[in-house]
Amino acid sequence: MEQQESRQTLVSPSVDEMNEAKYFSIDTVEDVNDDELVLVVKHLLRTCFNKQASNQIESEDSMMTIDFKNDGDLIYLIGNSKNDITASAYLYSYRGIKLSPSSTFHLEEEKEVQDVLAKLILNKSIQSAHHLSVGGLFVALAESAMPRGLGFSIKTNSAFRKDAFLFGETQNRVLVSIAPEKHNAFEAIIAETDVKSSFLGKVKKENFVIDSEIIISTADAKNLLDKA
Repeated sequence: MEQQESRQTLVSPSVDEMNEAKYFSIDTVEDVNDDELVLVVKHLLRTCFNKQASNQIESEDSMMTIDFKNDGDLIYLIGNSKNDITASAYLYSYRGIKLSPSSTFHLEEEKEVQDVLAKLILNKSIQSAHHLSVGGLFVALAESAMPRGLGFSIKTNSAFRKDAFLFGETQNRVLVSIAPEKHNAFEAIIAETDVKSSFLGKVKKENFVIDSEIIISTADAKNLLDKA
């Protein structure tokens, strides 16, 4: 509901609001710190987690699902991340900034990502795929982990603000998981393209772990969602 309200606000803003959005600067927003991270995670789980999508784990063999499959699978991000939190649920509903520009979107980049994703699926080189959208990387990780009661352990990239890395909603990105024995096949397909990929971490039996710290247990995340 909050995200819908955000989009509606941006449909027909006043001239002053348009100027405010145009000149938005990420430097005016404080980055999330380690003590605050748990609060943001719980907030986005309550407001952004898509229960319906995360329940869809059964499909035909030719279809790709979002759910992580096995403990120890490798987690990669396909696409180009940016230091960008504009038009994100995090900025809007947690930081309380109601107006900001749309996040960047490049049609050619999207086609390249979709083409390589289709090839990875056709060659059975990946176990799961989840486009990043509302809630950014963290919510995609949670929606991928929860269907089978799994967790994950990832490292953030110090080249990015932590909030932009975890909660930014830059488009043209897909979260994938890979069986370890398929890693070389995955890398070979990626190497044939100009699409960027980055290793994030691994699927775990339980717990949502970021930079070696347990942010929330899988059980606590489920309880939080059941009460939402």
